[in-house]
Amino acid sequence: MKNLGYLVLFLFASIPLTWGQKFKLETSVGSSHILWYENQQTIDFATQITFQKPQSKKLFFLRLKTYGNIHQAPVDLATYSFIEPQNAPSNLNHLESAYRGGEAELGIKWQYKAQKVDPFFYPLLSLYSKSLARRISTPSYKYIEEEKYSLHGVTAGFGIKIPGKNDFAFTAQVFEPVIREVTLFGRYVGVPFQTLSTANDFSFKGKIEYKRQQIGATFMYELLNLGASSNPNSKSIPASSVHFLSGYLTYYF
Repeated sequence: MKNLGYLVLFLFASIPLTWGQKFKLETSVGSSHILWYENQQTIDFATQITFQKPQSKKLFFLRLKTYGNIHQAPVDLATYSFIEPQNAPSNLNHLESAYRGGEAELGIKWQYKAQKVDPFFYPLLSLYSKSLARRISTPSYKYIEEEKYSLHGVTAGFGIKIPGKNDFAFTAQVFEPVIREVTLFGRYVGVPFQTLSTANDFSFKGKIEYKRQQIGATFMYELLNLGASSNPNSKSIPASSVHFLSGYLTYYF
């Protein structure tokens, strides 16, 4: 994820400024409620750079986001499979989880003209990368096990913008991961272990944006379908789905 962010930033920096593109920067802070194996609340930080030639109907954007949980949640042992070693500490029954991750998106919107005053429709296409990690610990042992998912692929969708003194935008995208990687780290299970996912289901995200002058608010829902991992020598991870409910406050420079 970090390398992808550096790459796209380098590509933007390599574009000649003599083309006359108009760059805009926005930063956001917010929170997500993640419904997965546990329910977690996170703090999110995001930034987006857009550029568009004068009078052009193509807008290019780069968005980066990072997030991490506010508090740890108890793990339900009925739904969690742990490879317990010999001579394991007795308090491994009191397990807690923490989530963290990030995303990067590089895309283009067509038929997008900033000077329009009437509502308009635009298609969009992007390269999208998403990572999500679930770390298991106890009050005494700060690290027991961690599984990390990395999904890289393409999104396609559309948006509707309603310009005015109060701007509104609605977007919907379908995410098709081309590469899914599952990495398992463990204090006791004898890993790290990395494998490609065996599932390839579509994911979806929808977003509502509001803007007034330089301040805005965003509400987003994302369904992320994670793949399964099969490892006869360590631990197999079943496929699962993650629901993200997010809200952000944005400042437009």
